[in-house]
Amino acid sequence: MCSSDASRLCILSRKPNDMIYELWYEDSPNIIDAFTTEAEALAEVRAYIEDHGPASVDMMALLAAPQGKEKYIVARGTHLAKRAMTPPAHPRTAAM
Repeated sequence: MCSSDASRLCILSRKPNDMIYELWYEDSPNIIDAFTTEAEALAEVRAYIEDHGPASVDMMALLAAPQGKEKYIVARGTHLAKRAMTPPAHPRTAAM
């Protein structure tokens, strides 16, 4: 995870083809935090929801920031809350 104190350093130290996930308040020009994986970002959102309730993320957005390409929205608001609270799918292992 890139802590908010180190977000700029984290972003500047990326390698080619790295992806950063940014958590934003939609009504603010300030980034909340940056993460190296979507799972880390969603874990942070999940913890926030557990502390403050689902409505607390209504104005949050999770953006993917691929290096050298335009950022795009992964999820926001209620969709972000649902995504954060849904357990990740695990690939099935082949039966022996």
